[in-house]
Amino acid sequence: MTTKNPKLTSFDLILDKEFGKEGSPSRHKFNQEAEAFGAGQTLLYARQEANVTRAQLAKRVGKTKSYIELVEYGDLEPNINMYQQMVNALGCSIEIYRKTQLLAGIAPKNQKPIRYNLAQLLTQLRQDANVTQAQLAKRIGRSSSYISKIENEKTEPGTGIYLYMLKKLGYSFDVNP
Repeated sequence: MTTKNPKLTSFDLILDKEFGKEGSPSRHKFNQEAEAFGAGQTLLYARQEANVTRAQLAKRVGKTKSYIELVEYGDLEPNINMYQQMVNALGCSIEIYRKTQLLAGIAPKNQKPIRYNLAQLLTQLRQDANVTQAQLAKRIGRSSSYISKIENEKTEPGTGIYLYMLKKLGYSFDVNP
């Protein structure tokens, strides 16, 4: 970004300096951690909106209050199935939208959210986006075999990596009551 004010700089340049260039292993790691933190904050907001305490949520999902707190503040990243279980325990659902169809964070009236089992949806979304396993793997700094293991339910990705994959496929997620 060029500007007449030399004190102003692009946020992308700051991210490049602090976390490496886009596509580098350190930048992929940062992006995944940022997605996990955002998911934790979304869970915190949803829990507060549902008037549920950490202790109540912990009891509903068989975890401890401190576990819930660690997730909400991004210090612990649950696998995507546990995240979905916590969201469901709040009486909420996870909805995924194509980013191109979002306007100010709200789905258009004609766009229905996708409700699903998170662990089984990746293949469909990847294929809908016309992206191969190899292409997705390159976008997120992982191997094709890792993507294959997720799609074949041989491994459960963490929340951050799953949401990072959605982002790289052109999708956005939200937690709604």
